[in-house]
Amino acid sequence: MLIYNESQLVRELEELPLPRRVAFAGACAERLLPAYATFHAKSKSGDPSFIEQALARLWADLAGDTIVGAALEQLITRCEALVPDEEDDTWIEESAYAQNAAAAVAYALRCRAKGNAQEAGWAARQVYEAIDQYVIRREGIDVNAREAEDRLRGHRLIQAELERQKRDLEDLQSSQANVEEIRQRARLDGQQLFS
Repeated sequence: MLIYNESQLVRELEELPLPRRVAFAGACAERLLPAYATFHAKSKSGDPSFIEQALARLWADLAGDTIVGAALEQLITRCEALVPDEEDDTWIEESAYAQNAAAAVAYALRCRAKGNAQEAGWAARQVYEAIDQYVIRREGIDVNAREAEDRLRGHRLIQAELERQKRDLEDLQSSQANVEEIRQRARLDGQQLFS
């Protein structure tokens, strides 16, 4: 059974060249994009097209169409502004997953801007936390119960995401890694993230 270990993940991400580190964060964000779209469809809040365009711009940067500093900072600022606020009167269950999605895109962009592996680790955490919360709600898990952590850790959806992160990391550690294939795979994975 895989266990989420952010500090270990960040250490491994630090060993990757910056573009591959950013690709890892981008793949995590890509998997959460459908959650933001679902939130928008149910709440009519947010801006899923901007979130998607910001992430597409990051992938274009990785393909060689470099984002200049000011444009990158604008993308980050706008993504952060699109994170749903828990104090909003229109808060729905999907708002939490949209928070994770917009934050993951912002962290991926910040990883590109700063080169910091921790930003990529935080992008990965967003996917883990979204699935964790989904499982808690879906399974009615009492997080204060003694066996709660084991039930969550071993849940098939959490294990599947940890496998995806492991696979992405291993692929990006390889000199044969194809960033566009990782993106496409993440897109497909995002369609079944919660199923």
